[in-house]
Amino acid sequence: MFTWLQNHRRSEIRATPFPPQWRSFLEARVAHYAWLDTSERQRLEGDTQVFVAEKDWEGANGLKLTDEIKVCLAAQVCLLLLGWENPHFFPNVGTIIVYPSSFQAISRQRNGYMETESRRALLGEAWSGNLPVVISWEEARTGGEDGEDGHSVVLHEFAHKLDMLSGGADGVPPLSGGDAEYDSWAKVMSQSFRDLQRSVWQGGESVLDGYGAENEAEFFAVVTEAFFERPYPLRERHLALYEALHQYYRQDTAARWERWERRQTHPAP
Repeated sequence: MFTWLQNHRRSEIRATPFPPQWRSFLEARVAHYAWLDTSERQRLEGDTQVFVAEKDWEGANGLKLTDEIKVCLAAQVCLLLLGWENPHFFPNVGTIIVYPSSFQAISRQRNGYMETESRRALLGEAWSGNLPVVISWEEARTGGEDGEDGHSVVLHEFAHKLDMLSGGADGVPPLSGGDAEYDSWAKVMSQSFRDLQRSVWQGGESVLDGYGAENEAEFFAVVTEAFFERPYPLRERHLALYEALHQYYRQDTAARWERWERRQTHPAP
């Protein structure tokens, strides 16, 4: 019953005309919007409306949340869901906390009677369970406007939340293909992870950000960034890895990028 009501509510939200001002936000702030064809744009707009409506939004450090901020963040998140017929809209995310820029994460460690405190400046953070995702608006805005630099704090943090849908963050999100897909995923990801570690240790060049060599969870988040932001070089240099992400996200992002490039070179009359 709940699922039926939820789907009905989402259909009503999608049926609401997409505000022209929201579309102008996407055109100005979300570079990937230009890569999409007409049907994909309509789908992204509808999913963005659902995500904005269903989540709680909090501004931190004095940031006043505007429609522009919520729409631009939501659209970047919903790029991840674009290939799924019935997207789940992240049931493990209830709240998005948005800071104006980087924020301080405080950690404490006790050793006997002594407690030490350390601080780190972060651009984004995804907490396990149903806890919030924290995002720097400055970083999200910059990443959204440049769709080809290989970096997106929004895609990165929400890739972690996809990973966490299967339990802990271990680089293995829920897969729909059964044991065969899990076996294939493990083989491709583990080899690619080791290759990146080796490249980082040797000071080599890679399509992938070296931060992905930290652990399997960070590797999946970094690979997700590359799949959406640098799909063509990822496919050219790491075909097996690209195909694993292609199968998971059900999107051919390299072909999408190629279509966009052709439109740029040969615009319609």
